[in-house]
Amino acid sequence: MSMVQSLRTDIVEIGRRLWARGFVASNDGNISVRLGSDRLLMTPANVSKGFMTPEMMVVTDLDGRVLEAAPGRKPSSEALMHLVAYRQRQDIGAVVHAQRVLSARTRWTTLLLLALPGVAIVCFPAVHITPPSADASAEEVALSGASAMIGAGDIGVCDGRGDDSTAAIIDSVLKADSIAGVEHAVFTVGDNAYPNGTTLQFTRCFGTSWGDSTKRLMKWIRPALGNHEYQTPGANAHFTYFGDRAGERGKGYYAYDIGEWRAIVLNTEILPLSMLDPEEGQDQGAWLRAELKNQPKKCTIAYFHRPLWASGTHGGHADMRRVYQLLHEAGVELVLAGHEHHYERFAPMTPAGVVDTVGGLTQIIIGTGGADLRGLRTPLAANSLTQIQGHHGVLKLTLGAGAWRSAFIDVSGRVWDRSGGTCH
Repeated sequence: MSMVQSLRTDIVEIGRRLWARGFVASNDGNISVRLGSDRLLMTPANVSKGFMTPEMMVVTDLDGRVLEAAPGRKPSSEALMHLVAYRQRQDIGAVVHAQRVLSARTRWTTLLLLALPGVAIVCFPAVHITPPSADASAEEVALSGASAMIGAGDIGVCDGRGDDSTAAIIDSVLKADSIAGVEHAVFTVGDNAYPNGTTLQFTRCFGTSWGDSTKRLMKWIRPALGNHEYQTPGANAHFTYFGDRAGERGKGYYAYDIGEWRAIVLNTEILPLSMLDPEEGQDQGAWLRAELKNQPKKCTIAYFHRPLWASGTHGGHADMRRVYQLLHEAGVELVLAGHEHHYERFAPMTPAGVVDTVGGLTQIIIGTGGADLRGLRTPLAANSLTQIQGHHGVLKLTLGAGAWRSAFIDVSGRVWDRSGGTCH
């Protein structure tokens, strides 16, 4: 038996033991092994770890590209997590990722990195499923004569149903808004097609849920880019799939009007350096400054992938502070972000993190579009007002002349965390 075939058999046995001992349920968890310096052997997507066979394993390179796979097989949807570990640590020889369900409301995720000199264990925060509040009914809060935006981030997966459910919710809201004559837009805050944003994944994962031609989403969609799109060079599949609705190819930042509001879409995957040292008229920083300076609308919303503040797995991104300063100085009211796989609303703040109920930015994280949900770190990020974990759902915004309202709608149709404010 060859070494690779032996490793295939070993992975099958490890998966069987994880499943037998209750460390994984359904199709959860994944296992990978390093093959030399530039290849990985990995468990496939959408297969229970207790019922794998050696020929199901997939060989990829360190960029996640499939090198060897049986027909119809693709790597785990959590392949990116494995790739990051292998790139950061040359001594890691294998990764075992388990998700044990402790109760109906708690799931604990463990990432076991097997290194040559020893073993390291990284535990992601457990998902403590937030119970609905007493007023989480199907009634929405709206503004008379307002326009509407609805959407989420971290969306398209082929081995789950969360994206199908959020797409159905959005489609039903769009239908009702159309009947009422409400102007609307569908937004995404990045990571639209998992795990690598390839053409195939946009077609098979995003395209069968949010991109379903029998639904209304694609007619009104205005997407932002995330880091998973850039697992495909230049995010080319993203630009091809969405066409002119994704902004200029290679840039992915743009702006549009929605009723009385101006919506600004940024590309945080190419953003930080350009924010610090803009070149004349060529980069995103210069474009954003000009857009904010020439803004005729009183009310403005900005959305993108990476948040400045977050209580989730990744935490806040300090390199976004300069971007928030520009938005704050221009009087932007709302900022939407993804990257974290939960819902979280913060108090209005200055970019320094000081609560400012008069002129502060209200940031809402809405990474609940369909990908695996994750838990929160403790302590929570400063001034985090509302957190919802363990529920897929979307954010519904009603944008009026001088005011806004928001609510999180889960895939059961329940409405959570009604909020709102006025324009600066």
